[in-house]
Amino acid sequence: MDAADGFADVPADDRPLLRHSAIMALAAKDPRLKKRTLTNLYNERPQWLKLAHEKLDRSVLAAYAATDPEGEWSKDLAKVWTETGAGQPLPESHALIAERQRVDQAVLGEPVAAEPSPPASGLMTLPTATV
Repeated sequence: MDAADGFADVPADDRPLLRHSAIMALAAKDPRLKKRTLTNLYNERPQWLKLAHEKLDRSVLAAYAATDPEGEWSKDLAKVWTETGAGQPLPESHALIAERQRVDQAVLGEPVAAEPSPPASGLMTLPTATV
């Protein structure tokens, strides 16, 4: 396939879909795209993503405040989630850990556990599942 391929041997109504599929198949072979995953994006947490999530968190808190005026909701509570995102743990030594636990309790119903400190070996141990 090349840019000049008009897919003349394909019914006219099917050409746009076939052309799009062929272009996507070629693009999928590009090794740079293998690294463009949501997991990698969230692990990198670029500034624009932090700001987008903070704006979303602030909007959710504003909605809570509008429907529960006695709940002491404030959009400023969102600042504790900017670093990692809501529902994600902060390292135990983080300056906002106490405030984060208080806000998590108030908003999420339970605090998100802090990330455990790594063992002296530097390797993280995984929890074992109980059945």
